[in-house]
Amino acid sequence: MADPYQKCPCGCGRNLKHCASKKVLGELDHIFQAINGNQRISAIDQINRLLATEPESTLLLAIKARAQVELGEHDSLVETLNRFEELAPQSPTLKMLRAINLTGDDVDAALQTLLEGWENRENADEEMVGLALLIVAQSLLETDNAGAAYRLLSVISSSDDTVQRLQLAAAMQMREDSIFINMARQLQPPPPDHPLVTELEAIDHEIRQLLWLKADRKLKQLGEQHPEDPQVLRRIGVMLLLRNHPDAKEAWRRLAASSNFSENERLHAEIVANMSTTADDEWMMDILSVTYPVDNLDPVMEKIVSNPQFQSVGQNARPEGDDEPPPRGVYLLLDRGLPSEQSEIDQLQLDQVPCVLGELLVYGKQTDAPARLKVRTQAVNREKCESVLKSLVDELKPGESEVVGQAYKPDVETSLPLYLPPSIGLEQQERITREGHRKSLLELWPRAPHPALDGLTPAMAARDKTRRQTVNALVVMHETIDSNEHLDMEDYLTLRKSLGLPHEKITDVDWDKPVPLDQLARIPFESLTDEQLLIAVPEMLNFGARLSAAVLHEALKRPEVVKSQQLNLESYCVALAKESRAPVHAVQWMERAADVAEARGKSPAEHLIGMLLPAMISQQKETLERTMTRLTTKHINEPGVRESLMQFFQMIGFDPLQQAPSAAVSGQGGATEGGLWTPDGGGSAGGGSESGSGLWLPD
Repeated sequence: MADPYQKCPCGCGRNLKHCASKKVLGELDHIFQAINGNQRISAIDQINRLLATEPESTLLLAIKARAQVELGEHDSLVETLNRFEELAPQSPTLKMLRAINLTGDDVDAALQTLLEGWENRENADEEMVGLALLIVAQSLLETDNAGAAYRLLSVISSSDDTVQRLQLAAAMQMREDSIFINMARQLQPPPPDHPLVTELEAIDHEIRQLLWLKADRKLKQLGEQHPEDPQVLRRIGVMLLLRNHPDAKEAWRRLAASSNFSENERLHAEIVANMSTTADDEWMMDILSVTYPVDNLDPVMEKIVSNPQFQSVGQNARPEGDDEPPPRGVYLLLDRGLPSEQSEIDQLQLDQVPCVLGELLVYGKQTDAPARLKVRTQAVNREKCESVLKSLVDELKPGESEVVGQAYKPDVETSLPLYLPPSIGLEQQERITREGHRKSLLELWPRAPHPALDGLTPAMAARDKTRRQTVNALVVMHETIDSNEHLDMEDYLTLRKSLGLPHEKITDVDWDKPVPLDQLARIPFESLTDEQLLIAVPEMLNFGARLSAAVLHEALKRPEVVKSQQLNLESYCVALAKESRAPVHAVQWMERAADVAEARGKSPAEHLIGMLLPAMISQQKETLERTMTRLTTKHINEPGVRESLMQFFQMIGFDPLQQAPSAAVSGQGGATEGGLWTPDGGGSAGGGSESGSGLWLPD
């Protein structure tokens, strides 16, 4: 039975006895029983009958709205909430319900509305508050705002599985965010002698308690009174960043320009400002799908098969979302043909390697559509693709174009989507891939216009003292976030020198203090002592795979560091293997993990098993055979090894009773095709050196 002295769920602050009539109180038990018995439609019918005689009952409207939320009745919920708002516009329960309703259309508005209700949450229905926090947090996670989601979830004192799952998801997503963004979200206590220490500590408490609107009001007032105070400016930046506010960029730009910050703090603020920037439409390039009708497809197919500018990737390799019948063929469209002789392929140099212009899907005639060629490419390559197609069709008919996506122009202009033939050797493949990445970094990137530089290129902006900090910030982002293991410190020092930025190696590091951001990638790890390496390894693992790999390479050379229980080098190696874009590098990291395990007296079997698939994809025949031999002769009787091997064989369509392990590498066992070097920084094609995807998509 409903307790007449319990708080009314409408959010008015009164108890039920003083908020509802006797008639409504008498019906509440029946309504709650229907809701708890999953008969919400029946409960809504009862509520509607009562509302006919008591149309101003906010209690009934609150219960009805919650039932509609649980039923997912969006349109009727809006009508109920509008009526609720007419009667009690400041109700915290209304705000929570409205926030839930807004998550499908505008997550930022949902968060703002939730925060408005949170300020008066003691009067709201406790269950509704928790439900709103969960739903809004989940929507924030879906829009990649893990920082705000984590803050919302942190105020829920519940051991509910859903809460714990979302908290874990938010924490994992924050780990994937840039280290610079995560650093910027953190609230550092103000110095004890700061004149505003009391006010700032109170604001920090309010931010942690989700009283963001209250903190906003105080920060606005402090910002007007102390416009240059770095502690105030930083908190304003944190608040805007947490809410993905469009003003976050300008707030962090102000921090970057503040003379009250250290050089390192200004550089960090500049990096965060750049990362908070949403690219305008002018900096985006359309990805097109262009369809060309063909009268007679058979001679066109003959020309495609014999033309080295078209490389088949199989019928099944086609874009996601393509709901047409299977094509007769899917091909990569290259800007030049490949040599026909293997001896010429073995001598390929970077400037001779073809680049991928787009993707060609060939469709035969259907009942409702003619035979056609469909090309998927970036807008900048459309004319080049048509030029190649004209070699196939005597009179190429005008193509019908459709925008199917967008790409970031600076990424397109600085990428080299190389196509390396499947028959190329691993050593040659690694050399060409490295040369390609160096060309992208040292030649293309400095000459590509960038939005953070107002359309100037880094090379041009570096000559302007007022823009040098921004150029330095962009380089630091490259150095520290980059996951490209084909580049090394010397490459970035060369880039820095060419731009007139600090480029000296840093050998005198005080590891008791934060390392300046523009020095992180200039530390030669071989110059560190074992004790310094033990500090440097976990520090560098916060950054991109390139820095992580560099410091781990050095750590694994030091016997005392390997033996140390202070570092979990085995897990670090596995993590880098999983993050690696190139299967050949994944094999190397899994092999190092196996070596560390053995050095510490553990079985390396799980890491050896982890080597098999990337070794097969990258066609490392000797490595695959050696690893298989180790597993079958030394570890086959260990728990799970035999089962894992059988799962691997089944996955690749390989029969160990009929074939040797090398058959999988040569393609006789159903091995997966290799991936391609994509414009967003993926790997070399054909030889299987990078991604496991068999298809290049211009995204």
